[in-house]
Amino acid sequence: MRKVLAVDIDDVLAGSTDAIRKIANNKTGHNLTLEHYKVSGPYWGYYEHVMISNGIKSKATHQEVIDEWTQTHHISEPITGAIDALKVLSDRYKIILITARDPKIREDTEEWLQKHFSGMYDDLHVIGNFKVVDKPKTKGEICKQIGASWLIDDNPEHCMTAMAHGIDTILFGEYGWHFDAPEHLERCRNWQEVLEYFDGR
Repeated sequence: MRKVLAVDIDDVLAGSTDAIRKIANNKTGHNLTLEHYKVSGPYWGYYEHVMISNGIKSKATHQEVIDEWTQTHHISEPITGAIDALKVLSDRYKIILITARDPKIREDTEEWLQKHFSGMYDDLHVIGNFKVVDKPKTKGEICKQIGASWLIDDNPEHCMTAMAHGIDTILFGEYGWHFDAPEHLERCRNWQEVLEYFDGR
């Protein structure tokens, strides 16, 4: 029986931060680069933090940017290496995708996944977050429920909830909200490092 590998979507499979950056630039006439999104800050409220620290919040609200992303998130490009890596991993593991996206965009999310990752995952859980769902389950709870052995996620908080249930985690990427993440978290900066992590397991 294949072991279960749980994988996040935003900023793990989908380049969501880059899409949000482009929307913010279009709305404000600013020229934020990806480097602007590599400053220290908390995960929740991070995009607003970047807008405030660059003096552009008065030109567009954080909510306006997120609302447009919600309607156009399908334009997000896959993270470099994600497609090839998931093809490899799906041969060895049962891939279950878990996202804290609003359940209202589940159908659009499925369409995006089918376009880029068709046949590479076994199931999808769209659990929402505290901003859109009353008392959502944690990713740790979902991982325990589905019998996951690992979780790959860019949010340190989600990694911590999984670890609390005895699940191994990988904090994925190099994002500003990682600067203050607990040092003991296993980290992979990109999908090549993820593949190297799973070599021999």
